[in-house]
Order: sequence, then C-alpha cells, then structure tokens
Amino acid sequence: MFSYRRCESSTRLDGKVAIITGANCGIGKFTALDFVRRGVCYSPKAYTKNGFEMHIGVNHLGHFLFTCLLLPRIIRSAPARIVTVSSYKNCLAEGICLNDLHWERRKYSAFDAYSESKLANVLFSVELARRLKGMGVTTYAVHPGVVATEAARYASHSFFSGAQWLFENVLVYFIKTPEQGAQTTIYCAVSNEAGGETGLYYRDCKKGRPNPLAFNERLAADLWDKSAKLVGLGAWDPFTALDTTSGIIDEDSRLSRQL
Repeated sequence: MFSYRRCESSTRLDGKVAIITGANCGIGKFTALDFVRRGVCYSPKAYTKNGFEMHIGVNHLGHFLFTCLLLPRIIRSAPARIVTVSSYKNCLAEGICLNDLHWERRKYSAFDAYSESKLANVLFSVELARRLKGMGVTTYAVHPGVVATEAARYASHSFFSGAQWLFENVLVYFIKTPEQGAQTTIYCAVSNEAGGETGLYYRDCKKGRPNPLAFNERLAADLWDKSAKLVGLGAWDPFTALDTTSGIIDEDSRLSRQL
C-alpha cells in the first residue's frame, strides 16, 4: 500500500457552509463525513452566520428555507414526498419558546436546544402536510434510531467529562450503523404503504408516536410563521409561486440577497 499523509488539522466548520459534489460515494462521501465531524449536534452555545442559535438554525431553519424554495417545483412534480429527519428526542422537548428561539434570555442547555430543534422538525412536517393537502405531495418526519455517527462529538462539553469517549468506545457497539439508520428514511421515500399517508412520524419503518405537542395546530402554524419571518420569506408564498424554472430561480436569488 502506498504511504499517504493524513490531514491533522483541528479546524472547526461550525457556522460554515460547504458544497461538495459527488458526496454520495468515494472521495466526496468521506470529505462530507469529515466536515460533519467538524460541526454537529449538542454544540456548546454558538450562533450561525445569520445569528440563529446553532441547533435551531442548522436542524430546522436551514431545512425550512431549503424546502420552501423547492416547493414550487416539488408541487409541479407531484406525486412527490418530503422526508424530514427528526429524532426521538423531539419527545423530550417541553415545548418551543417562540419568543426566545435563540436562547438569548433562557439559561442555555445544549440538550434542550437540540430537543427543541427536533420537535421543530416534526411540527414543520405536520404543518407542511396541512398546507399541501390536495396537492399530491406527502410529508414524513422520521426518527432514524440511535446511529453510530459523529453526533456525540460535543457530548463531553454538554453532559459530563468522558461522555464522548463512552459513546464512541462502548455505546457504539449497541447502536445502529449508518446503513441501518437510513432504513426508515428510505421506507418513507419509497414504500407504497407510507405513500398513502402524510404528516405522520415514523421510526423503525413504521408509524410511531411523536411528542404530543406535534398535534398542536396553533404551535405548528405559529412556528411556520416565525420561521418564514426569520429566513426572510416575506410575503412570498411557495404554495402559489410561479412553478416555472425562471420563476424559481428569480425567487431563490431574491431570498439569497436578503439572507
């Protein structure tokens, strides 16, 4: 085997955006995996470039904006499906503080911030299903399971000394591989059974029970309105926007300039 040098840089990528082509396999895939290790969940208190608390910004608001920008094309392409990856930790959130999404007034807890962002994922999927009713687009929120990824990188900072070591050297042998963790997402994306339903929460390739707050229609609607304001959607309605390619590009460019 040829000898090679390994990048030993400890540079973090928190709050950064990286675009990697060909990231589904080979060099691109392992580049993406390395970048993920340099910025994931249970982060110490930090903010994105746009001033959003890291968990709600990365786990919810980024996906919210990305999905909204694609919606005109997705609706035009119906039947279509939208799968949002949440976590069972959505069930541990006591609520979502819409007046303090970025933890500027509350005592910061990485665990609670992460849990709230995962509840936001479920609420987003539920509200999206309601707004897409009759358009031929179905939505799903999924819990992939506890998966052997780099999600515990900040565990020692956020929980207790040695938590990261415990996860990476002991618990890792009792949890899912990334391939196993992908199965529920795949199920919601391709199965005929899931295709006949919308706005539900899935785990282990079957319907599960999310946080009871997921059924709070007012909270879901208020979170949508708050998110739309934060990401700069303004009066633009992705459900009635032009579905031509030029229209989508024009709106995308406008929003990008706002952000």
